[in-house]
Amino acid sequence: MMKVEKRYIYWDLDGTIWQHKQHEVELIARHLQIPYSIKLEEEFFYMIGEFNRCFATQKVTQEGICAIIERTMLELLSAGITGREFLDGWCNTDCNTINENAEYVLRTLKDAGKQNNALTDWLFERQITQLKDFGIFDYMEKIYSCEGYYLKKNPLSIARVIKPKNREDSILIGDSLSSDIAFANNAGIDSIWFNPNRTKNLTSLKPTFEITSLLEVLDIIQ
Repeated sequence: MMKVEKRYIYWDLDGTIWQHKQHEVELIARHLQIPYSIKLEEEFFYMIGEFNRCFATQKVTQEGICAIIERTMLELLSAGITGREFLDGWCNTDCNTINENAEYVLRTLKDAGKQNNALTDWLFERQITQLKDFGIFDYMEKIYSCEGYYLKKNPLSIARVIKPKNREDSILIGDSLSSDIAFANNAGIDSIWFNPNRTKNLTSLKPTFEITSLLEVLDIIQ
C-alpha cells in the first residue's frame, strides 16, 4: 500500500474510534427509567435523520437538538421526559465500545511525532468524557466539535479546522462517506475511509484510501 507523509491527522470518533452498542436506545431508556419500545427506537433514528437535515445549513446548538428531540420523539411525552432530559440521559449512558486497535494506533502515531485531532459531529463535553473514559484523551491534540459550529458535510466547517498552509500535510480518517469523506473532499485534503463492513461506495465522494482495519492506517501514514 502506498505511504504518505502526514503530520496532521483528523479522526472521526463515532463509528471510527468507537462503535455504538447494538441496543443503544434500550440502554438510554434504562438509564432514564422509562419503558423501551420499538416505537421509541424508530423515533430515535428518525430524530438522528432530522438532526442531520435540520443542521445541514445551521450551526449546531444544544437547544436546537432538544427541540428536534421533542418534535420527533413523541414516545417521550407519555413518559414525561423533556428533550433536555433525554439529551442529558443520552450523553450519560454507556453506549459505546472502543475499536480494539484504536489506542495502539493513536499511541503509535503520537510517538512518531504526528498530531492526532478529533473532528466530531457531536457535543464537545460528551466527546471529551468518552475519550477520557476510554483512556485515549491524552493522544489527542485538539478536539473539534460541531457544537456552536457546522456539521462536517457543510463546507463552512472547514476554515476553523484546516489551515491552507497545512492542507498538504493533513489527512482525515472516518467511516462516513457523506460526512467525513465529504469534509475531506471539500477541504482538498487526503482521506482514509474506514469501511470494516466492505460497503460499496455508490456515491460521487472519493476517499484517497480505503481500509477495513484501523491497523492499516499505520501502513499508510509515515
